[in-house]
Amino acid sequence: MEGQQNNFSLEEQLSLARKLYEAVQERNQFSTRYPGSDDLTVFLNASPENRQSYEEMERRANELRKEFDESVSDKRSIVEQLRSGGEDEIADMIALMFGVK
Repeated sequence: MEGQQNNFSLEEQLSLARKLYEAVQERNQFSTRYPGSDDLTVFLNASPENRQSYEEMERRANELRKEFDESVSDKRSIVEQLRSGGEDEIADMIALMFGVK
């Protein structure tokens, strides 16, 4: 995917950042419904569908993280663009996730 870095427009890179944010938020919101790790474990072990749903959310977030990392060479610029557009939560997550200062 290294070659893709130059093929993604700014808008496509911003869209990928937003998709990553949404996937991480979905996974995190699922986890916060079960405040203790024991609660989450009990829920996940209660049925194969519960575990499958969570694993799918985790897989989606990880795939988007990898795609963003491999596709966006100038992460600082994307963080700045997100901030200038008022998307501070997404910018903060990207900056934290990828060590953008």
